[in-house]
Amino acid sequence: MRDFHAGRFAFDFDDLSMFFFLISIGPVLLFRHRRITIDHERASAELDAAREIQQQLVPKSIPSLTGCHIEAAYLPAEEVGGDFYQIVSRSDGSVVLAVGDVSGKGLKAAMTGMLAIGALRTLAVEDLGPAEILMRLNSELFHASIGGFVTCFCGVLDASGNLRYANAGHVAPFCNGREIEGPVRCLWASIQT
Repeated sequence: MRDFHAGRFAFDFDDLSMFFFLISIGPVLLFRHRRITIDHERASAELDAAREIQQQLVPKSIPSLTGCHIEAAYLPAEEVGGDFYQIVSRSDGSVVLAVGDVSGKGLKAAMTGMLAIGALRTLAVEDLGPAEILMRLNSELFHASIGGFVTCFCGVLDASGNLRYANAGHVAPFCNGREIEGPVRCLWASIQT
């Protein structure tokens, strides 16, 4: 190999080729880093927008019923989630309660949850029973061809404290700290399937 000398330093062709390779790859690495940073900022902005929309779909106030106290909290585990709930007052004084979960995680699950919330809000104001609400919700989601699945509990709590409910694959409801396995009498409601 031929050596080149620059004062006390000696270089061969391999050293020079590596030096020029490193100088030429630097701008490529900087461009790639910049592109990844922009993509990350864009994805973060999209998630922030989805989180903001999702928070606006969570009920701001909980309707009150004589003799009943309803509380709810919504804290998604990820930046956005597929869990959802709705509490909708009806003109007859009853309240529709719905709690659900979408399979999967992230933005797709959150968007599917938002679709379910929109459909639930529309169906809740109609004079439908819980099972019919869930059947129509299923039809809406099926026709949207979203893939995956959604579980949902839906109940109609009337002004006298009676709760009629239907469950579509969701965790069984609890009353006074116990899982409801069939018709039972709670302190505040009679449960009918």
